Amino acid sequence: LFYFPYAIDHDFLEKNFNKHNKQRNKLRNNIKINKDDFVVLGIMKFVDREDPMTLLKAFHKLSANNKNFHLILVGDGILKNNIDEYQKTNSVLNVHMPGYISYSELTKFYSIADVFVHTAVIEQWGVSVNESMTCLTPVIAADTVGSVYDLIDEEETGLVFKSMDHVDLSSQILKLYDSPKLQKKIIRN
Repeated sequence: LFYFPYAIDHDFLEKNFNKHNKQRNKLRNNIKINKDDFVVLGIMKFVDREDPMTLLKAFHKLSANNKNFHLILVGDGILKNNIDEYQKTNSVLNVHMPGYISYSELTKFYSIADVFVHTAVIEQWGVSVNESMTCLTPVIAADTVGSVYDLIDEEETGLVFKSMDHVDLSSQILKLYDSPKLQKKIIRN
């Protein structure tokens, strides 16, 4: 046994985020996202445990009525073909999949995003929740993500949805989208 802290390098993330955040509109433009579009971010392995399909289905439900919604799925894995197939079969637009991104470049995507979503079905902690908060990106996480119980105070520091429930997730994303006041409150806290 050895000690393995679930911690992040706040100074490193903050420095990189501040650099990328100054280029937010340019970074968005590079991947054909307008400055006023609403961007949902997921960073995960494309495996069942991390549940990218719930995020994709929630986004599909939202984007059918909101053409200014975009989803960025950062990662790779065995479910990539399932994600591609679902997109094609259901004509889901505005999904960006840059693949695996090195840790030093993740702040680029946090700076582009309006909300970060953590969908893991089983997650003891979830350091990406910490990362997102450090990068001033509101968080919505599944109730099966361990850090939810220590870091998210509902509608104060983030939002929580019922694991594997894409309808609940889409309603939480919409709640955030519909309330710039709530977005600012979560970022401030």
